Amino acid sequence: MTIKNHLRENFHLAYPVMLTNLGHVTMGVADSVMVGHVSATSLAAAGLALVVFNVLMLFGIGVSYAITPLVAAADGAGNKNDIVETLRHGLMINICNSIFLAILVSSGQHLLQYIDQPPAVVTLAIPYLSIVTFSLIPLLIFQTFKQFAEGLSNTRIALIIIIFSNFVNIGLNYILIYGHGGFPAMGLNGAGWATFTSRIFMALSFAGYVYYAPHFKSFREGFSLGKYSSSLINKMLHLGVPSGVQFIFEVAAFDFSLVMMGWLGASTQAAHQIAINLATISYMTTAGLATAATIRVSYFLGRKDIKNLKEASYSLLGMAIGMMILCALAFVIGRHRLPGL
Repeated sequence: MTIKNHLRENFHLAYPVMLTNLGHVTMGVADSVMVGHVSATSLAAAGLALVVFNVLMLFGIGVSYAITPLVAAADGAGNKNDIVETLRHGLMINICNSIFLAILVSSGQHLLQYIDQPPAVVTLAIPYLSIVTFSLIPLLIFQTFKQFAEGLSNTRIALIIIIFSNFVNIGLNYILIYGHGGFPAMGLNGAGWATFTSRIFMALSFAGYVYYAPHFKSFREGFSLGKYSSSLINKMLHLGVPSGVQFIFEVAAFDFSLVMMGWLGASTQAAHQIAINLATISYMTTAGLATAATIRVSYFLGRKDIKNLKEASYSLLGMAIGMMILCALAFVIGRHRLPGL
């Protein structure tokens, strides 16, 4: 393959993932915009609650990343049974992990009272965190099928589902935050219920698609239970847990800065939440290139094609550097206009 061919293949794989990641961010941004119209305190409370939630959520997502390289490598080697087993074991691991993480967040949420945050912000943050915590379970089920499909180079279905889930989330936000359609105005808690419901929609939609779509029919055994392999579980955890821990350290640095902003007051904390949302957009879109790298490198590794593996890697690195330079320039040029949106 030529470099031009690699760039084309990289783009076709990456752009749906970029838009899917942007859709995840858009859901959070929409919540911030709509909650911000209630009060700055509500916006700061959402940010504070997500300090706890995002760290453990991204650990769970990192663990789920083990599915994609294993599926892509098995696809490159033409091994259907390994693909099925990876899906089956990945689904079990992610469900168990999501339940464990939800219990962990629930048991530790009252620690927010002891990190010197504005009392009014903490009062709003704790019930909101209680609601969104259990959305981890449908979110990681969705993530299982997303990583599976991406391992088979199908990156578009996740994009379609995330677009519809954004409409579901925004519609429910409008109803539940402000009190329309006969529902009481629930403020920040309404945003929490909207997020929880939209993530259930995401999980059910992707599970249904994988189960019923004709081109996934041969992988339907991936839904079966029992007879799990300890060696495959260990292999997936050895791949996934380091990714999850890496996410914790990456996100913890940004999240702790939000806690520090809280020491300066609710308005400063809310302003920081706006700025960090913008930064997240650039990071999550470029992370789509990382997904494309995982798929292409694993596929060529499965085929034992080292030449194309190296060329795909270098071309994706170049694309990522270029994308982040463009984002940096956009933030410098639009530093006065973008936060005002």
